[in-house]
Amino acid sequence: MLQPPAPESLPTPDRSDDETPAPDPRAARDEGVVTGLADRERLVELILQAHDEDHAATLVTEGLDLAPGAAEALLELQLKQLTYARRAELVDELTVRTTPWGPPMTLQASFPTPTTARITIDDAEHQVRTGNRHDTQLQLVQLVTRLVARPRLRPVTVTTGSRQWIVVQPDGHATWQDDEPG
Repeated sequence: MLQPPAPESLPTPDRSDDETPAPDPRAARDEGVVTGLADRERLVELILQAHDEDHAATLVTEGLDLAPGAAEALLELQLKQLTYARRAELVDELTVRTTPWGPPMTLQASFPTPTTARITIDDAEHQVRTGNRHDTQLQLVQLVTRLVARPRLRPVTVTTGSRQWIVVQPDGHATWQDDEPG
């Protein structure tokens, strides 16, 4: 059975204030990857001019005006990273990491059975049904992330009408709690 984390392990940052969030070290790397993939012709041209990997990193960093370390991330990419779908995914990940999140919002879910969850989002009822409660909760988190938290860049507290609730972050992380939010 799924055991929720202790209450003190439930950080729910309100990133809607004017405070600047701590820089995410992955953001510079991702920004470099997005920049390099957006100008693939220039990236390949710079790499072809290089004598070795260190020289390639220097040329790419300077030629594309990247943060330190971002060129290495570009040079380590596998070719599958060049697909449109992966580039769009990288842009989305970068947006979630660098854009301030809006204020938290609350949705109500119900669990008519341990293997079924229902939630209403924008006047449309959604149902998740799996073989066990843990998988149902995980699929509920994925649904809320995909339909609400990520596109709206807002943390979502999902109350269940019982003592358990879930906080879903736009980056897909979720935490469970056993006392209703107060």
